[in-house]
Amino acid sequence: MALIWLAAGCTGSQPELPVPSEASTPPEIPPSWPGSFPRVVIDGRLDDWSAEVTQLTDPADAPDGPVDIRRVLVTDDATAVYLQLDLGTVVNVQGLKGSLTLLLDADDDPGTGVALHGLSGVDVAIDFTRQDAEQPSQVLEGIAVRAVPSSIMLSPYDLGLWFEPRHSSRVIELRLARGSRLPDGRGLFTAASFHGKLVGRDLTGTVRDETRSFTHEFRESLAGGEPVTSAARPDPLARAPEADLRVVVWNVSRNRMLERPEPFSRILAALSPDVVLLDEVPPGATEDHIRNLLAHLADFTKWSITPGENGGSQRGAVASRFATTAVPGLSRIVYPDSTLRVMGGTSSPGLMDVARNARSGAIPAHGTEVNQGDRRILVVTLDLVCCGNSATAAQDRVRRIEAAAIRAAVHATLNREAFDAVLIGGDFNLVGSQFPLDELSRDLDLDGGDLSVVEALQLDGLSSATWDEGSGPFPPGQLDYLLYSDRSLEVRRAFVFDSEDLAPDWLAAHGLQAEDSDLASDHRPVVADFMWSSQAGEAQPPDN
Repeated sequence: MALIWLAAGCTGSQPELPVPSEASTPPEIPPSWPGSFPRVVIDGRLDDWSAEVTQLTDPADAPDGPVDIRRVLVTDDATAVYLQLDLGTVVNVQGLKGSLTLLLDADDDPGTGVALHGLSGVDVAIDFTRQDAEQPSQVLEGIAVRAVPSSIMLSPYDLGLWFEPRHSSRVIELRLARGSRLPDGRGLFTAASFHGKLVGRDLTGTVRDETRSFTHEFRESLAGGEPVTSAARPDPLARAPEADLRVVVWNVSRNRMLERPEPFSRILAALSPDVVLLDEVPPGATEDHIRNLLAHLADFTKWSITPGENGGSQRGAVASRFATTAVPGLSRIVYPDSTLRVMGGTSSPGLMDVARNARSGAIPAHGTEVNQGDRRILVVTLDLVCCGNSATAAQDRVRRIEAAAIRAAVHATLNREAFDAVLIGGDFNLVGSQFPLDELSRDLDLDGGDLSVVEALQLDGLSSATWDEGSGPFPPGQLDYLLYSDRSLEVRRAFVFDSEDLAPDWLAAHGLQAEDSDLASDHRPVVADFMWSSQAGEAQPPDN
């Protein structure tokens, strides 16, 4: 067993803190293949953390601060460093009323960097909530990464930084790549150990909470290169055995699908779905435009397509190799009168779209009936308003309204008609609260229970991220979800597709190019293989 290094001043065994309900373990997920996963997967689940970690506990001594740090866990593998942070209260780390800073002596050399808050040799400071340099009380969106002592601003992508969950939670887990380099050439996490410390400040810049310094000794040597999927292994895109239905959910990034349909078409042909839920479809997209995305599928001319007509620049569409019909009650879901009041005059681009839709359009959601033989599947695609970095932001309040209105419309549809399964998917934009996801799963299964969430990882097994801009202050993260009826459907396999996860031989075998995902959209498709369960067709629609 690896040694557990406690922070200076920590002696003896420390009591384990209870895992908060926000971090409860979801059901077991089907495996993705081929290859093995790293020690920790950044997906917001905590069931892959073992006892063999560096552990620091901190007292509950900042009840009025933006965070009250309770515990820090650290582990590693040959490619990355992983940290789990218990922040003592449910918060969104990108929208704190203040800041949370992770200080790192990442090269294990006190002679480089500077001393900050009692930690020598700090090379990097990561601010999980950015504050305006001229107006510190003004909180900005995204993460700030500073090289120390130069104060050169970096991107989270420069450090290979990912974290989950993006919505408010008491516990987050994050990943930092080993071997990254600062502008002056200093290598990060390449020595035998590194040191760190967490500091929480309020909006005035006053320190309200800080941990002791911690040291983590690496258990694995830095990898010489990234492993790649080989054609000698099973096809990484193969449909799961016994699967009856492959579903793809994909945010197509508005006009990109009109400007360059080819990468979309290559990806969809490689995934070979039966049902495709598209969101963020631009208003100028016709049925022919959507069919162009299917052009590399052998039977694309026979596919049935039902484009949505509402939602402005974030419309939905459903395409299937089976017959489809738009569902009247889910073709136009209007915003409640309270929506504009809730927005409070906020004028972000996303909310400006909402204001236009609230006055003359409808919520970006679209319902379709898909008929697979004699089975009726209710399919709903959506795109909730983006942005907002806390559970109290105007954008999150609007997401709650959108989710409640969509749920009410789906529930009414299920009361009127009998279906064999329900699928709800799209861009949930969960960067505030988790409420929209919970609301859209609540009591909508055919037996009156909750819909389940498809748990999908990228093919490289590193994370559940479905969005990746490639640069900027927002690291990759999970924004897209697929909900399903676990009463009638079983997930046999699920994954998030990124063409960069495939080795050259498999790219060639599927007619793909490595850059196809980046060219197509900043969102990655969520792919799920379902099998009809023995209980399919037995459930009755809800009656309340």
